[in-house]
Amino acid sequence: MIKLENITHKINNQTILNDISLKIEKGDTFGILGASGAGKTTLLKLLSLRSFPTSGNLYLFNNLIDKSNLSLNKKYLNDFGYVFQEFSLLNNLTVIDNISLPLKLRKIDKRSRHQKALELLELTQMKDLKDKYPNTLSGGEAQRVSILRALINNPKILLCDEPTSQLDDETTLEVLNLIKMASNKYNLTTIIISHDIRVIKYLCNKALILEKGKVSKYGKVNPDLNSFNENDLNWSSNNV
Repeated sequence: MIKLENITHKINNQTILNDISLKIEKGDTFGILGASGAGKTTLLKLLSLRSFPTSGNLYLFNNLIDKSNLSLNKKYLNDFGYVFQEFSLLNNLTVIDNISLPLKLRKIDKRSRHQKALELLELTQMKDLKDKYPNTLSGGEAQRVSILRALINNPKILLCDEPTSQLDDETTLEVLNLIKMASNKYNLTTIIISHDIRVIKYLCNKALILEKGKVSKYGKVNPDLNSFNENDLNWSSNNV
């Protein structure tokens, strides 16, 4: 589904990513682990076509991405749903309007987009939040709302950029369980970046560790949905 071959990326002649190769299959929950400054967010931008590599090949749905083909690349953007660290909700909109905003931008009528948003809220037992505003939500509630907003366009790939870094452990588990439920129900390919090894261990079946823009480890891991602790990743294979 997504493949990177010998990707290098430079910004202002500084190498941010160096010789990155990886493969993400349909249905994978793929973790990108690393400390601040390791290149995680830059890699996510490349995977989501918000940036293009300096060298190397990037394949999406088995097609080589050519940055000069803007119309095709724009079409692919509809296949991504984004969950950001800072929630990025609009304070002047209610929860249901925040969730349905992507449909409004596509000029879907209000009744239809609210019905779709309501279905997501009911699925996640958050219907009671629909008329609230973001400044009245807890951090966990705000992040779960942002996940529903990412799902409303029926994406094929869900991208999560440090989605739990501002949350305590109990709330983190609520958010991770929602991501896992959504990934399974909608058959999503999910990519999640984090500096917290417990997040990757809890969710992912494949992962890589970035250190200063290079892959220090990459392979299959055994997710542990029954544990959220500081143990190392349980790598099952370094060949994927």
